[in-house]
Amino acid sequence: MGSLSTTGNEDGKGLQVNHLETANMAHQEQHVETDRVPEAMGREQDELPKGYFYSPYFIGSYCAIGVAFACGTGGYALVAPILTDINNDLGGSGSSDINWVGIVYSLTQAIVLMLAGRLSDLFGRRWFFVIGSVIGLVGSIVGARAGTIGQLIAGETLIGIAAGFQCSFFWVVSEIVPMKRRFIANSGLFLWTLPTNILGPKIAITIQNNTANALSVALWFFFYHPPSFHMLHRDKTVKQMVREFDFIGLVLFSAGMILFLIGLNWGGSIYPWKSGQVLGTLLSGVAILAVCIAYELKSSLKEPYLPLQLFKNVKYTSCVVWCAIEAMNFYAFGIIWPRAVAILYPSLSPATSATMSGLVTMSFALGQMAGPFFANWLPAKPLVIVGTFIGTGLLAACAANPLNLDLTVGVLVTGNLVIGMADGIGLPMTTFPIKNQEALGTAGGLSGCIRLAGTSVAVAMYNTILNNRLLQTIPAAVTPVALSAGVPESFIPQLIANLTRTNRVGEGIPGLTAGDVPLIQSAFQLGNSQAYSTVFLSTLGFGGVALILCFLIGGVDESNGEYVAALIQHGDGSDRQTEKV
Repeated sequence: MGSLSTTGNEDGKGLQVNHLETANMAHQEQHVETDRVPEAMGREQDELPKGYFYSPYFIGSYCAIGVAFACGTGGYALVAPILTDINNDLGGSGSSDINWVGIVYSLTQAIVLMLAGRLSDLFGRRWFFVIGSVIGLVGSIVGARAGTIGQLIAGETLIGIAAGFQCSFFWVVSEIVPMKRRFIANSGLFLWTLPTNILGPKIAITIQNNTANALSVALWFFFYHPPSFHMLHRDKTVKQMVREFDFIGLVLFSAGMILFLIGLNWGGSIYPWKSGQVLGTLLSGVAILAVCIAYELKSSLKEPYLPLQLFKNVKYTSCVVWCAIEAMNFYAFGIIWPRAVAILYPSLSPATSATMSGLVTMSFALGQMAGPFFANWLPAKPLVIVGTFIGTGLLAACAANPLNLDLTVGVLVTGNLVIGMADGIGLPMTTFPIKNQEALGTAGGLSGCIRLAGTSVAVAMYNTILNNRLLQTIPAAVTPVALSAGVPESFIPQLIANLTRTNRVGEGIPGLTAGDVPLIQSAFQLGNSQAYSTVFLSTLGFGGVALILCFLIGGVDESNGEYVAALIQHGDGSDRQTEKV
């Protein structure tokens, strides 16, 4: 709907005016300019139908969003910890094809996040989200019954497509509640992900995802009735909208993003960074994205696929980039930390090691639940600023001494908890600066796509830093100890290879005694700890940018928060109750 600004002019420096007066003026303008029927227009909370928040359609829609969100996160989180075992069971031991399971999930999700938001803004949301969960159900069945790695990849591709719809939760729920309640609404949705984010590895994937996706389909179908296409467009037909749709922008943006993300995921894992495969896909992706931007700038389309004017909104852009950076830091620790646990703390029992490996996800997810809850009553922007400063410092402090388990776990858990709290607040905050609240899908989809692309950059960068440092720190730490123990210099490479591959000295190394083995193991752990310290410190690079951006994001005090952008209808495409709450 209308502008969310509370100031008298565009640059925000005029005299403040009452939000209700501003909203009423905006509503009048929208009633003249919009193509929507009155029932599809946003309204103030005191204009809502009687019992709106207690109706089966609202409660069912909220549950649909929550269950779908759990399915979207669990689509990969449930299978990731056991991918190696699955690879061995399917006869792929020693093959890198299993890496495609994670690649296709992130790839398809990033593309569909933008696609779902843009198309549902134009054509209505209901059937996109119903079909999205149907695709997820089919994908989970295919994955559960997979007999080959190819079938597993096919199933995960469908799950990734579904996740693009399902992980759009933060803006889907934001438009059906008053603006001041967007935080608490998002906080409740994070509770649905407890089985997938925190308890995921302990839950059978076939039971969890098949059942949850089926439930999600039913909830979307029976209860989720946002404004339909004919309510959004009184004077246009579907054929007219299809003819006017920006297919060129869609193809260019999707192709560029796919190639760019494939290059990032290939680099250092499937192919070397300097290989033609990696450089070719990366550079081609960047070039196509540049062409897409140039095309959108020069075209005069009424509804461009990539609405570049959103980036002129400093508060929106700052919040989107800030959220991407916080996700990047989380993924850095989420990917690197489990590897560190296995190498730096080999004396832990398998059960304890598994728990330690999941601490990053546990603490971050709990923070995402708690942050929006507190922001419902406390000023959101100060919470984000304080959380960014504290969290960034604590995560970098993990570099102090990674071999000290108690110290590292203490700052790691606290830092991820605080960053998670700030991130849980920041996601719904991306919806506040949007002047036209009817475009929440486009803005939210673009935000999610940028966030996911940023995490791919972070994973590639942190893995590269770690691998490069390990090539330096392990030989530097192990070689002097091995030589002093009497290991011939010609056997040092074999010793290091054994340690790197199995975390053990192995056999066939002459000159070693039983007393030398613990010394070499300790040296190997020291070399690893130095490499991991570098990775932890490197988070300060992105964290420093986040520290600046958190001051530029918009505060929620720009509105009194009574406005509801879109109402859940009563299942028949109408909103018949007119009594006020």
